[in-house]
Amino acid sequence: MVGFAGPHYPTSRLDPATNRGANLIGAILAAEAETCSDSATSLCWRPHFQGISDMSFLGRPAQPNAEVVASNTPADRLIDRPAADALDFPAVNIGPWRREFHQRLERVHAPYAFDVLPRLLIRIATHILAQPEGSKR
Repeated sequence: MVGFAGPHYPTSRLDPATNRGANLIGAILAAEAETCSDSATSLCWRPHFQGISDMSFLGRPAQPNAEVVASNTPADRLIDRPAADALDFPAVNIGPWRREFHQRLERVHAPYAFDVLPRLLIRIATHILAQPEGSKR
């Protein structure tokens, strides 16, 4: 039997039960409201990203069932083995509105990518930096 498998991409989900996750969700919601009120843009965010993304590996320590995945991955070079003391922080994929991801004709919607998105990112960062450490909204 022959099988083919790509690298495992862990799920990426904001956890509202943690202070950091709740703070990031609050910052996203506040920035979304501000961005939508000052432009003709409507935004939609989801706490769980189902796509394949490099951000799946961002801010994630070793997962409890990682060895199950590793033992079923055919090539050792495709196995992600973060250090036990890896940083742990919430991550969110806030990217451009685009089509044909990673394909020859990949393109972005320029008004969103170069106007709305930068303002949204600045607002989220401003909300996060304004919060006292350890606070929970």
